Amino acid sequence: MDLVGQERCEHIFQGVLLASLIAAFGAGWFRESIAISYMVLGAGVTLGGLLCTPNWGMFNRHPLTFASGAALEADMAAAVPEGKARAGGGKATTSR
Repeated sequence: MDLVGQERCEHIFQGVLLASLIAAFGAGWFRESIAISYMVLGAGVTLGGLLCTPNWGMFNRHPLTFASGAALEADMAAAVPEGKARAGGGKATTSR
């Protein structure tokens, strides 16, 4: 799942939860039963989980591209100048 897909998934899940919460409140109020409220809310959470847990294709429309190994090594070599590398494998030593 890409980053845009994660955001879309979060919005879908929040919308489903909000709609099921409103429906659960209304059904519980109308039927005067807290059990009905919990059942409707549970159905909404289950629906949200079924919509958002699998890695659906609609969440993979903006794939990330990663740097190749050669490009990464070239960038790392350019970031650390030759004369600035620490002796001793990069460990800082302190003398007292």
